[in-house]
Amino acid sequence: MKIVYCIPSCHNSGGMERVLSVKANYLAQCHDITIITTSQHNKEPYFTFSSNIKLIDLDINYDDLENLSPYKKIFYLSKKKALHKKRLKTVLHSIKADIVVSLFTHEISFLYKIKDGSSKLLELHFSKYFRNLDDKYNNANILKKTISRLLNYRDFNLTKKYNKFIVLTQEDKLDWKGLKNIDVIPNPISFSSNIKTDYHSKEVIAAGRLCPQKGFDLMIKIWSKLNKDIQEQWHLTIYGSGPDEKLLQELIYSYNLEKNITLHAPVKNITHEYLNSSIFCFTSRYEGFGMTLAEAMSCGLACISFDCPCGPSEIIDHQNGILIKSFDINSFVSKLEQLMQDESLRKNIGEKAYYSIRSQFSLEKIMQKWLNVFNDLKK
Repeated sequence: MKIVYCIPSCHNSGGMERVLSVKANYLAQCHDITIITTSQHNKEPYFTFSSNIKLIDLDINYDDLENLSPYKKIFYLSKKKALHKKRLKTVLHSIKADIVVSLFTHEISFLYKIKDGSSKLLELHFSKYFRNLDDKYNNANILKKTISRLLNYRDFNLTKKYNKFIVLTQEDKLDWKGLKNIDVIPNPISFSSNIKTDYHSKEVIAAGRLCPQKGFDLMIKIWSKLNKDIQEQWHLTIYGSGPDEKLLQELIYSYNLEKNITLHAPVKNITHEYLNSSIFCFTSRYEGFGMTLAEAMSCGLACISFDCPCGPSEIIDHQNGILIKSFDINSFVSKLEQLMQDESLRKNIGEKAYYSIRSQFSLEKIMQKWLNVFNDLKK
C-alpha cells in the first residue's frame, strides 16, 4: 500500500512530529511511505525516520508569513496556498498513492479536490476548540478571536469532504457533533524499554513546549507552595523550548527556586530522563491527547495531572495516576506532597500505570486500528 503523510515540517521536536515518526517507521516495514512537508528549510528531521521512507519538501515556507501584518499575511497566504496546491497536485499524481493523510494543516482546504485516485484522510492532533483556548490564554485581540471562530466554522465544513476524519479522544469526538466520517484512534506509545523508573529518586520531571498551553507557570507556582522541607529534598526538571522560556525562568527566580527547578532543552532520548525520575507532573490548560503523560506512565512513573480537555481523563483511571480538577492548585500541591512522602504509593501507582498504558496504547494495537481504516478505504 502507498501511503502519503502531509505535515508542515519534521525538524521540530514536537509531539506531532514524534508520533508521525513512530507510525511512519512502523508502516514502512511493509508499505511504501512518503512524507511531504512544506517548510523543512533543508533541515534534518529531529526524529529518526527509516531509510525506506521518502521525504519530499515542497518549499512553500508558510512560516515566512509569521511577522507580517494581518492584511499582508492574508494576501501572501493566498499566493502560497495556490503554489502549495499546484506542487502537491503534481507530486501526488506522480506517486499515485492509495492513501493521503493530512495532519490538519494548510492543505486541508484543497487536498480533497486533488483527483489522484487516493482516499483522503484528516488526522487532528489538537482538540476542536484549540484556537479558542489558545486565544484565551494568549490574550488575543478581537480580530484574532473572530478569525478563530471563522476557521472553526470552515474546519467543520471541510472535514465532511474527506473519506475519514480521525481524532485522538472520545471527548473531542463529542465536540464534532453531526460528523458521520469521524473515528477515534489515540496516539501509540513508542517506548520499548522494559525497565521501570527508580522510585527512590527525588526527581520530578515534566516535558513539553514552553508556551501558555502547557501550564508550566502553574507548575512553578505549585512548586512554590510545597512544604519547604519537602521542597528542598526534591528537584523538578522541565524539558522543552519555546516562547515562554524567559518568562518561566524569571518566574523561577521570583520564587527563589533556581536550586530546585531547572529548565532543560529538549532531548531525543527522553526515556532515559523518565527512568531517572519517580514523579511526572502535567499541568496543561488544554491538550489534544497528552502524549508526554502517556509516555511517562509507560515508563512506570507516578503521574499527577490536571483534568484538562482533552486526553488526561482517558489516560488516567484514578488507580494508575492522580487526576486533579483543572486549576485547583491547592489540591495539586496536597496530592503531590503525598506522592513525594510515600515511596510505596509512588511504586503502586507507577506499576499500575506501566501495565495499563502499555496494554491500552501499544504500538501494535494502535497501528492495527490505522491499518483497518486504510484497508477499509482501499476496498
